[in-house]
Amino acid sequence: MRIALRRLCLHVFVTLVFVLSISIGQAHAAPHGLGLGVHGGYGASDDAESGSGLFGAQVELRPAGFLGFVGAISYKVEEDFVVQPVTNARASYSVHSMPVSVMARLYLPLPGIAPYVTAGAQWRYISYDFEHLDDAIDNFSADESETAFGWVAGGGLEFCAAPHIALFGEARFEFVDANRDFGETDMEEVEDFDYDQWAIVGGITFLLQ
Repeated sequence: MRIALRRLCLHVFVTLVFVLSISIGQAHAAPHGLGLGVHGGYGASDDAESGSGLFGAQVELRPAGFLGFVGAISYKVEEDFVVQPVTNARASYSVHSMPVSVMARLYLPLPGIAPYVTAGAQWRYISYDFEHLDDAIDNFSADESETAFGWVAGGGLEFCAAPHIALFGEARFEFVDANRDFGETDMEEVEDFDYDQWAIVGGITFLLQ
């Protein structure tokens, strides 16, 4: 599953690079107005055993060429975290999450391409799969979902492939204040797991002008 997701992310990246390469030199003015689009990428939490693919959709309001306001919703497929029960071998649990972000972007609107920085707030729904912990720990009990608030900061490049089409690539950090509590569970290693994470995202936005 993870190999397939990584291949999908690689294919999306290669496609974006291909479109950029055939469109280079066709400089278009910085977009304005309302835009709708989709995105995909890959990211990893600090304490996860491995990262995960993600995908979603976004809406952007561009009142000026140098300023944008973005609302985005994504689905992060799966990450694994490992814990150590006292009486059994190490066991893992899986995390699925759905972040909803509201961000501002400040662009440097150069002809055809625009570097930008972004920052904003994020609300995240987090779902846990404790199947392996249930097997490893007697009478295991913990909430299987929660919500968390956090912050987003990063930067990227936007390329105007056509008057009403913009491609973007972005690297960002997401600071997630989740409260994963195993209560009275008998553990040998219980970390205050760090769900702060990085993500690399690419996407396309269609401007409705």
